[in-house]
Amino acid sequence: MTQTYFQFALEFRTVVVDDRNDVKIAKGQVALLAALVLANDHRGTLDDATADLSATFDDGGKWRGRITLGLSVDGIIAEVGATNSKRIRRNRGLIRRWRLVDVDKARRKIESLKRWLDATKKPLTVAPVAASESNNTQSTNNHGGNNHASE
Repeated sequence: MTQTYFQFALEFRTVVVDDRNDVKIAKGQVALLAALVLANDHRGTLDDATADLSATFDDGGKWRGRITLGLSVDGIIAEVGATNSKRIRRNRGLIRRWRLVDVDKARRKIESLKRWLDATKKPLTVAPVAASESNNTQSTNNHGGNNHASE
């Protein structure tokens, strides 16, 4: 059975859960969706969502493809063709053009991504340990060995 591109993409998204680029991807999705919402014809490329077209990515920017992959799999954007990139480092290489499928869905996604990005900025809090839980029967000495509390 031949697997379609979108079936592969859905499986790929579920496998790549703990990715250090998630924040960059979410920010890129917000930027792209905002650019498409503001465009008169609701069409554009990742170049339209890039603040500095002369900038380079220290990590090579391979994660940028996941910006559009996630949005297209979710049915928020659809590919409408290709054009030449305006980014200097891309040497006018081909880049996909996208259109918004649903403007309201795009706005909801922007708000959802912004909430997620805000939540990732907040430090994790640890619940206080109850007194009964703090009576540990084992402790660790300065050399990494275990000492029983009863010793």
